[in-house]
Amino acid sequence: MLILSREQNPVVKARAAKLQVEVLHHIHDKLPALESWRADHRFEWAEIAYIGNDINDLDCMRACGMSFAPSDAHPEIKAISTMVLQRPGGNGALRELSELLISNNLIG
Repeated sequence: MLILSREQNPVVKARAAKLQVEVLHHIHDKLPALESWRADHRFEWAEIAYIGNDINDLDCMRACGMSFAPSDAHPEIKAISTMVLQRPGGNGALRELSELLISNNLIG
């Protein structure tokens, strides 16, 4: 798992540390950072699920095998998503996505 963020947010940093999830901050062009992470971990694009909410997530969402958007995402993000979640960002969207992936045996 990876948190890829344009900004540095102490709450996100603390949550990532608690969950032992890698986080990359201050990433303005997300696709090259995701490509590097993908190659380092030897994932195929089809194996990656990406959740994004704004225009700067478009390229990553198009590259990944599955893409998801919280209910309050930018309209262009919703339009290209594999699925728009029922919950908004910061209010249960990641939990909804996690449960969806686990219940459909899409992650191990």
